[in-house]
Amino acid sequence: MDSLNGALSIEGFTLLLPTISEEAITQKTCLIVQQILMSDLNQEGLLRVGGTQSTTTILNGCSNEELPFAFKHSQVKTADLTSLLKLHLKENPIFTPNQLFVLDQLCSSSKVSEKDISDFISHNLSGFNKNRLVKIANLIKQIENNSSVNKMTRSNLNIAFSPTFLIPPSSGGTVLEDAYDRQSNERRKPTTALTHEEGLKQMQEAEKRQTNNLRLLNVILNKYA
Repeated sequence: MDSLNGALSIEGFTLLLPTISEEAITQKTCLIVQQILMSDLNQEGLLRVGGTQSTTTILNGCSNEELPFAFKHSQVKTADLTSLLKLHLKENPIFTPNQLFVLDQLCSSSKVSEKDISDFISHNLSGFNKNRLVKIANLIKQIENNSSVNKMTRSNLNIAFSPTFLIPPSSGGTVLEDAYDRQSNERRKPTTALTHEEGLKQMQEAEKRQTNNLRLLNVILNKYA
């Protein structure tokens, strides 16, 4: 068929994704990561440059059985694959909001060692999500290994990719989640409406978040990559 949409159209196809098992989620993570690793890791801005939204949406609607065939379509580019991975991780996060809230607090403290952070992940992350984290960590490490060409250094990867799986989506729930959401909402206020002091505070909070994310990313890569 001439178009990606046509190639992937099947009877009863819908973009409303059903609830899938942990095994299926892990398999999808592995399929996407494997396909990215088979692509050109020297592309500048890998994991930073976004793909075509329509292509990403169609790929995201594919079953695990359909994905290997969909990946072969000429319209699918590496940027589509990395955008698919980000979307997949947002819909099926590795860490819960509670876990991320605690990790953020741990990474903020100079009294907490990297081993303490690593131990928290080991003791609290479910088995299937540990397997997914290993896949993601190895992908990030391999992309970083090509940073002399693709320009994706550890700090650039932290900016481009960490928010995908190290910052929880806004959601009501536990006290910890609500506290995290209040912090996030403060950071999302438009800067044009802020006073100089508020703007400075927001910039400091953003820098702190970036520093915390980088520390957490370092722990993850040291432990799981």
